[in-house]
Amino acid sequence: MGLIFNEAYHNNSHSTFLFPSKKINKNLKKKKLVKKYNSKKHFSKTVIHQQQILNITGGAKVGDTITKYMYHVYQPLASTRFTYNDEIRFQIHQQDIFTLPSESFLLVEGKINASTGDTGLTLVENGISFLFDEVRYEINSKEIDKTRNLGYASLMKGLCSFTSSEHKLLSNAGWNHEFNTQVLDTSSGLFTVCIPLKMWLGFAEDYKKIIVGVRQELVLLRARNDNNALLSTMTGDSKSTVEIKNISWYLPHVTVSDAAKVSLMKLIDRDSIITMPFRSWEFHENPALSTTTRNNWTITTTSQLEKPRYVIIGFQTDRKNNIKKDNDNFDHISLKDIKLFLNSESYPYSNLNLDTSKKNLALLYNMYVQFQRSYYGRVNYDVILDRKTFMDNQMLIVFDCNHQNDSIKTAPVDIRLEIETASTVPANTSCYCLILHDRIVQYSSLSGIVKKL
Repeated sequence: MGLIFNEAYHNNSHSTFLFPSKKINKNLKKKKLVKKYNSKKHFSKTVIHQQQILNITGGAKVGDTITKYMYHVYQPLASTRFTYNDEIRFQIHQQDIFTLPSESFLLVEGKINASTGDTGLTLVENGISFLFDEVRYEINSKEIDKTRNLGYASLMKGLCSFTSSEHKLLSNAGWNHEFNTQVLDTSSGLFTVCIPLKMWLGFAEDYKKIIVGVRQELVLLRARNDNNALLSTMTGDSKSTVEIKNISWYLPHVTVSDAAKVSLMKLIDRDSIITMPFRSWEFHENPALSTTTRNNWTITTTSQLEKPRYVIIGFQTDRKNNIKKDNDNFDHISLKDIKLFLNSESYPYSNLNLDTSKKNLALLYNMYVQFQRSYYGRVNYDVILDRKTFMDNQMLIVFDCNHQNDSIKTAPVDIRLEIETASTVPANTSCYCLILHDRIVQYSSLSGIVKKL
């Protein structure tokens, strides 16, 4: 009120000294309404709570729609081998079943064959994923989702997504360094891990509903070598390898009650279109940045329906296919500023003004931390990288592009990256880009139609 009076005095509106202004009256009424609304809200919550604790005759609610939930084990085709560059294909031709791919996992059995003298050989973080170049999920022989460069893509996504409690359990998936002490039998080199499909595919992470009345296939492509998966400390060349002995796909089969089955069969008989929305992971690589202080990279052009929602960037210097370097680390390359452009719109709007030599990475770390809130809607997000680890070993730049202007929403999107460093980019520095974008796929069980929108 004092500020309003003073403003009135300077405007020579002396009448406001005698009577409160309309603005003050309006604010007072607004405060009274808010107070009244909050009191009613509190009252209604109190009444509901009282009704709940006094309702002693209320019956129990039993979820009996799903009558059976069991994992069925699928093996790859009989002619499948697990050597370099081989395709590993799982096929499910049975169409009168209800499956839940989002809760499926792969059981990988293998052996680490260390070279003579390579006593300090270990598997890097997310090492099992680096044994494969690609994973692909298909319905009726049509691709639904695919992740290329599987090791890097799942590593970058996992470092941003996993909570610290999840990270502790991921040794069973060959993710964290505890694998080498808790899972690997050091005397024989044998190991067995379970990898959730949601760790590899955006479809499995986001689409949590059953798949009905279609043929399904899961395809893995073995990597060209194992150098990215292993870390050797021996002097001289290491010939250590990872031998995959078998892979099994554990897929939940869901059996429903008669009433629920009738409802689902009617849906199939009407040849209804079933829509599957999810966020796909698209990986791009610039294998060698220019050895200058400024780099521009035109990454790709996307359609209107597959606009990027998040973009994750990482840098590595002389790490790829180098068994002597820890391939699960990302380098800061003396980053000074970085901007993502969707057409002419930049993210972030203002400069970051980073200084890695003085540990000035607060804005970058905040962008990383905020990912879980924005992507998953978590209130109490719990990231796995503390600030020191982020700065020293695993620096990732996370751009949130969820909010876009009209020009981006109605036209194809050119994705471009501008990089500025305080010193010349080191030779053999690669830039990795993981784009998380919208995808909508529709299918119908009766006609077998599958299409991407």
